[in-house]
Amino acid sequence: MTVSNYIKNQNGWIDARLDVFYFKKDGVFYAYSPALDVVGYGYNEEEAKDSFMVVLEDFFEFGIKKQTLEQDLTEHGWGKERNSSSWNWSLGARGKNNIERK
Repeated sequence: MTVSNYIKNQNGWIDARLDVFYFKKDGVFYAYSPALDVVGYGYNEEEAKDSFMVVLEDFFEFGIKKQTLEQDLTEHGWGKERNSSSWNWSLGARGKNNIERK
């Protein structure tokens, strides 16, 4: 499943579209995005999704605050494009996983 979400931070908006895989193991539900190696978990799928969104927001906020976001994305195989008003990161030839900062 692809998750699309706008994340508001002090520097503006981030539009993230990521493939997220939901699964259950040993009674725990997980939401995992291999594109960023980010995982959330909970007692049901909704809790796992909510947990994933918190972790995803923390991932971006930390990377922006510490100025390591570009390095983190590059290390995960993302490529950067710049247009006049924002920057755009994509992963893979089809650009299915996409992050745009406005």
